[in-house]
Amino acid sequence: MQLEDGYPKIEQQLLLLPDDQGEDKSLWGHEVTEHIRLHPEDSLRVIDNLKLVLCPEYADHDAVQHIRGVFGCPPGEAAIGNFRRLYTLILKKAWAGCPAEYWTTIATEVKITIPAMWDEDARSVMTQAAADAGFPDCRLYLEPLCVAAAEMTKLQAAGNLQYGDTMLLIDIGYFTIVRLLDAPYFDSD
Repeated sequence: MQLEDGYPKIEQQLLLLPDDQGEDKSLWGHEVTEHIRLHPEDSLRVIDNLKLVLCPEYADHDAVQHIRGVFGCPPGEAAIGNFRRLYTLILKKAWAGCPAEYWTTIATEVKITIPAMWDEDARSVMTQAAADAGFPDCRLYLEPLCVAAAEMTKLQAAGNLQYGDTMLLIDIGYFTIVRLLDAPYFDSD
């Protein structure tokens, strides 16, 4: 994954703030950095590592506990609805990033990449959030396979990978083995 010029890391921070009508709006990436520069008092509400929230094995992780605190969820209380709302806001922001006629001119199938470690409940939250945001036709794809496909495409175009070759990718302790076929098709179903 390539970084934007001048940025030392991929910014994946989120911040929920009320808009002029008192509704939640989301800031992300560089918007969060700029907002915190002007309003440092909001820094304790910044959300990082959002993907961990929907993984049961990370329920006790500091980042997950912080996110639960931002939402005001007491320990032991289900917070899935809050996370669904947050993902819905993120997807609505993506929707708003294109002119309205774009969405009515083309048939839209949203492809969302998700961590391989998400269980069916977590996947369901993302699918429901996409529908809530106006993307009823949504397909989920596993991130490791999408990364593998993208890297294999680059290597093949450069002549460094041939059909039938096998590639191993390692992502923070997990590995993905993919073989380049004539017509690769990656799906999470």
